[in-house]
Amino acid sequence: MSPCRQQILFYRTPAGAGNDYATAALWRMQADGTQARELIASQANGWTIQGHAEWSPDGQVIAMCGTTDATVHVFTTDSVGGN
Repeated sequence: MSPCRQQILFYRTPAGAGNDYATAALWRMQADGTQARELIASQANGWTIQGHAEWSPDGQVIAMCGTTDATVHVFTTDSVGGN
């Protein structure tokens, strides 16, 4: 949940994919379940896997893990997935 307790980050996979992080996309929605929006698509930025998104304390930045090879890296984006 975001620091302001108004939004939730979650990963979504296509129906039938189960917990396959290779197909996961990062999404954000309001805490009441409305306004779901994809922030980082599956395979975006050349990543083969992404996961573990967390808000910064001020809610302006999201940090997540992503990889294009055997090494996992930490990436950041703004709160709308734009940078």
